Amino acid sequence: MLLIDVEVGKVYLCQMKRHLKHILLVGILILLTCGNGRAQGQVSSIPELVQSSFHAYREAILEENGLLASEYVSSYTLSYYDRMLFLALSADSLQIDSLSLVDKMTILIFRGTLSPESLKAAGSGDGFIFAINHGLVSKEDIRQNELGTIFYDSTFARAPMVIKGQLSPLQLYFHLEQGTWKLDLTSLFPLTEPVIQRLVNESGMEENEFMQLLVTFTLAGEEQQNALWHPVP
Repeated sequence: MLLIDVEVGKVYLCQMKRHLKHILLVGILILLTCGNGRAQGQVSSIPELVQSSFHAYREAILEENGLLASEYVSSYTLSYYDRMLFLALSADSLQIDSLSLVDKMTILIFRGTLSPESLKAAGSGDGFIFAINHGLVSKEDIRQNELGTIFYDSTFARAPMVIKGQLSPLQLYFHLEQGTWKLDLTSLFPLTEPVIQRLVNESGMEENEFMQLLVTFTLAGEEQQNALWHPVP
């Protein structure tokens, strides 16, 4: 393992600490929302319906109500986190090493944040609900972000994120599923991946070393660092 300059490491830890948990649900710079909350039956236009879902999702996150939040995220999102929870329980280091940076980070966050007992109690389903109920989303940034102008057709909508009043290049996607507009968190991953890669490149570390450093010092603690790469016993 490379010798790491402690001060350089601290700089990268400071850059990533606020956003590390966000990668679990939206990568770096995740959500959310604006508008006055109203039930979907009380609004008519598609932009209003999208805003209503967005607001309901935010409220559920702030309350750490995973079951309610899951009603406002897409089937793609639910399937993704079910798979990540399964891998957090079962994947060995070789399996993890073959995954994307976003997937690696998601699995390491599960393992670094939660005890083996908690992970085993969750089983291999409802990964998204489990993550929300265990506080794996920072509430502070969620309070500050908004949706920009919503573009839409009959079954798909997208809107840029407005972060602290500044328009960002990040686009949030929504799909109409079973009569409700649902947020697709996986749509952020293609943008998240190069951001993580750039941080890795700038650090001068190997990918796994960089991610282990982040998770160890911000979530897990040094005593857990070896366990991050092994299946839950």
